[in-house]
Amino acid sequence: MRIKILLLILIVSLTGQIIAQDIDTTYFKECYQLFLNENFEKAKECYLENDTSIYAIYNAAFISNKVNDEKRFKKLSKKLISKKMRSADSYKLYADLNVSDSVKYLKILNKGLKVFENDTNLLILKANYYLSIQDFESLIPIADNILSFKKSNKGSIYSARAWAHQMLNDNELALTDYKKAMEIDSLYFEAYFNIAAIYYNQAVDLHDIAYKEPDNTKYYELIQNANREFEKAVPYLVQADKINPNDLTILKALKIIYYRLKLDKEYQEISDRISKIE
Repeated sequence: MRIKILLLILIVSLTGQIIAQDIDTTYFKECYQLFLNENFEKAKECYLENDTSIYAIYNAAFISNKVNDEKRFKKLSKKLISKKMRSADSYKLYADLNVSDSVKYLKILNKGLKVFENDTNLLILKANYYLSIQDFESLIPIADNILSFKKSNKGSIYSARAWAHQMLNDNELALTDYKKAMEIDSLYFEAYFNIAAIYYNQAVDLHDIAYKEPDNTKYYELIQNANREFEKAVPYLVQADKINPNDLTILKALKIIYYRLKLDKEYQEISDRISKIE
């Protein structure tokens, strides 16, 4: 019963969207239909008839890349950040066209942020980049910057910063940020789960230390400290269970805690629920 809870790694993107090169389907439906029909040359020319739109240029560049027309791809993608078309969105699209080249991708984002210093979308993309390569030290100051002026969607930013603190073994700062995320979204399952995981895993660590302690007084003191950490985890696991009922990871964690804390009634209730699910 000394199994640790694995933390949830669910923050794929701070915006809730996976960063990936793909054709934009919002505009120019007739062009998109040609693309779906795999009539790529006509689709490309269709988009280029609307060459004052960054989305049309983006799609034409995307198709050029798809058909291995490298020369056209480079020309069109660079047009996105020409003086005539340059915007925060055009830098975002240009970066997206080069997402497979991580060095170039980051370079484009940095160029965009030199021109549009406080653009939240570019900052979020940069934060996502550092999140994807697990560069948590670089992620934290970007999250700080976003939180200093962004008015909405702060929950995911707090959660991402919490994750970064957690990976850097600063559980106190992680707990603070997870709790801020929950204040914004009271049904934020991942925040409840990860807070519970922090307390639960700290309890397991204390138990591991206790088992190696030859002094009985120190042993019981460590066990009591571990049980206090288990107690802290309970309300967050219970709330996570309410949000996502019958999740076996949550139920089994509660079962272990109730066993450790000698809460026989709660232990039996959880055991019964688990039996019905498995």
